Amino acid sequence: MFLLLYILLLLPLLQQQLHFLHPRPLDGDVRDAPDVEFTKTAWWDGTYQEKKAGYFNDNVGFRTLLVRINNQVDYSLFSRAHANEVVVGTGNYLYEKGYIDCYCGLNYPGDKDTRIRLIKTKLLQDTLQKLGKCLIVAHAPSKAWYYPDHFPPGTKCNAAAPSRYKDYLHLEDSLRINTIDFNAWFVSMRPTTKHLLMSKQSTHWTVYGSWIAADSLIKRSEQLLNIKMPHIAFSKITESDTPYSNDIDIAKGMNLLFPPEKEKFSYPEVKFISDSSTRKPNAIYMGDSFFWTLMYNHLPHNINNDWLFWYAWGDIVYKKDGKEGNTSADQYDWVTTLDKTDMVVLLSAEVDLDRIGNGFIEKAFDHYYPNRKL
Repeated sequence: MFLLLYILLLLPLLQQQLHFLHPRPLDGDVRDAPDVEFTKTAWWDGTYQEKKAGYFNDNVGFRTLLVRINNQVDYSLFSRAHANEVVVGTGNYLYEKGYIDCYCGLNYPGDKDTRIRLIKTKLLQDTLQKLGKCLIVAHAPSKAWYYPDHFPPGTKCNAAAPSRYKDYLHLEDSLRINTIDFNAWFVSMRPTTKHLLMSKQSTHWTVYGSWIAADSLIKRSEQLLNIKMPHIAFSKITESDTPYSNDIDIAKGMNLLFPPEKEKFSYPEVKFISDSSTRKPNAIYMGDSFFWTLMYNHLPHNINNDWLFWYAWGDIVYKKDGKEGNTSADQYDWVTTLDKTDMVVLLSAEVDLDRIGNGFIEKAFDHYYPNRKL
């Protein structure tokens, strides 16, 4: 028994040195402490020991397996999720807490900033329209709106409370801003849809949901630009209980041993239909993480000529003159790109409405209306 105990104690060290097993790595934003070189100065001031301890802690053998075991026990026994801002609802529905807070009006700041931003958006829309371009504000679906009946027990919620999302819809209608409300549309389809639009295990729309949203975006763009664009055609839809990673993004980030739920996902085989009469307009997309699924689907690659995706935190992915690349908003000549673009799409989830456009609205407003105060 002593020998067995001794071997068990040595196993993590042996695994760290020999790597004789290959446990599944952890998912999500995991940043292991780097190794540190020994110096006399670092030894005497204690920084070497501190950093070395951090390195050993993050790189000990079987650490990923032990983390998953710990997370699984906490989830299975106590409905506790070891993931940032993730809460567990009834029936194994996983939510990001911010979406529930927005739905319940718990972080409502008033509508002053919203009014100013949307007045700027309306002026931009009118200016772009005069230049032969279009601007669309698109609201991504919210899981809290889609599944409001599975919030964690004890959640205090007033669904009738004011919220940013409700303010946006009201003001967009009053100002006649071009809007696509995917949130309301998805909620209306929930009772009748045959295919999963939002998963228990994810924050975002499913791959299938993103495709029908893309189809709607194309048709709205055609209408505003008065052109014919490439269309999406489903040749076949395969149902599977083996999900793509972006269909279970919350569950992946929880790093469990076993999936929290089994669901049936729909994966269409897609073709983009075009002919001599179709046109691929240049596009600028400003969005949060919901747009990444459309990127993975290669939507802009197939419906646009030159395009730019300006991500929430200032990162830019683009295709220009047939070449793709990535950079930051501070280093990119977005003004020239705007002059050459045909359509601008602002896609945002409810939790990101306070920064919709990722700074583009304010920058473009100052460009077209220098020194104008609202």
